[in-house]
Amino acid sequence: MGFERVLIVTNRPSIANSWAEDFRKFIGWRGEYCFVSDTDALKGKPGVMGREEYLSATADQEKIPGMIAFESLQGLKGSVYFGGDSDKLSWMAKEYTDKRGKKQKGVEFDLLIIDEAQEGIDTMRTDRAFRNIQRKHTLYLSGTPFKALASGQFSENQIFNWSYADEQERKDNWAGDEYNPYEALPRLAMYTYQLSNM
Repeated sequence: MGFERVLIVTNRPSIANSWAEDFRKFIGWRGEYCFVSDTDALKGKPGVMGREEYLSATADQEKIPGMIAFESLQGLKGSVYFGGDSDKLSWMAKEYTDKRGKKQKGVEFDLLIIDEAQEGIDTMRTDRAFRNIQRKHTLYLSGTPFKALASGQFSENQIFNWSYADEQERKDNWAGDEYNPYEALPRLAMYTYQLSNM
């Protein structure tokens, strides 16, 4: 879709490593994007850059690689720009005041991904934090979206289902000469069994 700036926010900071590893495995090696995070759990991990490191590494490049930024919901809400007390993450906010007292615009993201969207995002503090992120699109990810679906939060044309069976079908029947992102996925075997009447 041509996105250059993506922000992933999750209510489970413990999965930061999984996001970074999947990024490296599936798209990072192409060099089109950098994984950017100042989250403590990712400091020093291969392929992960802090925001300042990303800016200095790409400053003199003719074609700047896109950015996939990662932040926990707790980290986001801890920032003064999103309702907390810490002076951090100003660059993610729609607008912030710099050290000289001047109003500055933060990054406009092409896409905000809310991972584990079923967990604790329906609060006024979270709504306030998300309202201060400038973005063109929002994607809610959930493996258990039952509450959101039952509440009617999304219309039918806003819901997209993707299962392990769909991944396996794409892995086996990829059309085209370009890179197949499903090729490296392990084989999935599904078994069913019937319980006896006893």
